[in-house]
Amino acid sequence: MAGLHSSSRPINSSSSSSTPLSQVVFNSRLFLLLDHSSASNSRLLHFRPSMAWRFDRPRHPLVPGLRPVPRHASLHHSFLPTQFRFRLRLHRCSGNKVDGGLGFRNLDLFNRALSATQCWRIISQPSSFAAKVLKSIYFPDSSFLDTECKGSSSFLWNSLVWGRGLLERGLRWRIGNGSSVAVYKDCWLPRLVTFKIWSPSILDANATVQSLITPLGVWNSELIHQSFNQDDTLLILSLPLSSFNSTDRLFWHYEKLGAYSVRSGYRSGCSLIQEVGTYGSNSSGLRWNCFWHLKIYAKVKHMLWRGCHNWIPTNAHLSRKGINISYLCPLCFRRIESTMHALWGCPSLKKMCSSCFLLSGIRFTDNLSFLDFLVDFKDRLSVTEFEVSCIIFWRVWCRRNEKVHQVVSLHDDDIVQWASSFISNYR
Repeated sequence: MAGLHSSSRPINSSSSSSTPLSQVVFNSRLFLLLDHSSASNSRLLHFRPSMAWRFDRPRHPLVPGLRPVPRHASLHHSFLPTQFRFRLRLHRCSGNKVDGGLGFRNLDLFNRALSATQCWRIISQPSSFAAKVLKSIYFPDSSFLDTECKGSSSFLWNSLVWGRGLLERGLRWRIGNGSSVAVYKDCWLPRLVTFKIWSPSILDANATVQSLITPLGVWNSELIHQSFNQDDTLLILSLPLSSFNSTDRLFWHYEKLGAYSVRSGYRSGCSLIQEVGTYGSNSSGLRWNCFWHLKIYAKVKHMLWRGCHNWIPTNAHLSRKGINISYLCPLCFRRIESTMHALWGCPSLKKMCSSCFLLSGIRFTDNLSFLDFLVDFKDRLSVTEFEVSCIIFWRVWCRRNEKVHQVVSLHDDDIVQWASSFISNYR
């Protein structure tokens, strides 16, 4: 604490004795006191304003009730535009390759998994100093999982609630004596996604799991068969019971030891996003794999990937983005320069297509996407011929840029020969 500035201390030592604990004011540099099993292992995590963008998030589909932090009230409002544009660009690269991404880590989900770590420490260590401070301020009469996020809540609390939404999807009760677990409301069955009872309510709505256990410490099999369907009955009877009358406690379902980890939290969030279908269905995986496994340069694959997403800077795309430029093709000046036109349909490429047996006989269709065009093109050729064709598409785009910027380019007759030698040198 000696190395920190005096202006960034969370609690003023001179006034801490007279200020109630529930009225402690956190200043602009937020601090989260993390207390582990003992006081000697406690540490102070300092949240700098440059780190604040990780927790300033809009309404997220995993937490419907979470409101976004006002942009004017955030600590990084002067730097938000650049970082926001960076997150948008990086979001395009996240996702599996078979679904149209580049395999990059989803930073939004990863930061949420990091925030869920602090929530897990509050739940697993309720006697820690950080948990006591937060409870006295935000949930004095309820539990951490039942507390709602109010509009007047601090930036720190909004960040914790944001991470709690991910944690709640993997929390499950381990049955001890069953007195703390509601039968129909809580998550306690070893069933993925919901962990809850699917049977209609026959018992009392506020009944606990303790009512399903006999005084001998075993399951009341007769009552369970009468109250639940067959699937729920098998899951309930498969749960082991403690012979020591221990208390119920929460654990993380996706770890063998029951302790939450950032890795398992991130993976559970990714599986949920894949179920929603961010990038596409499983049937599109075969389409995207048409060029990921090719033995060509990575820069060629990246250009093809951008072309399949219509992200290469053609005149039509640049004009659509507000750039003052003509949307016509800079080579033929006849048609709109779309992705398909620039890589295949331009009249200036007819001489090259007629001289190459790989490209001859294929008609141009303007309404076909470049991804569908590649898939259809791959079915016509062998793997080696398709690799040469991908090099040709990449070289056609380079040729277009060279001519636009008045650089000496290859002749159309030399492109096919150059592509064959280019791929042979790579191998």
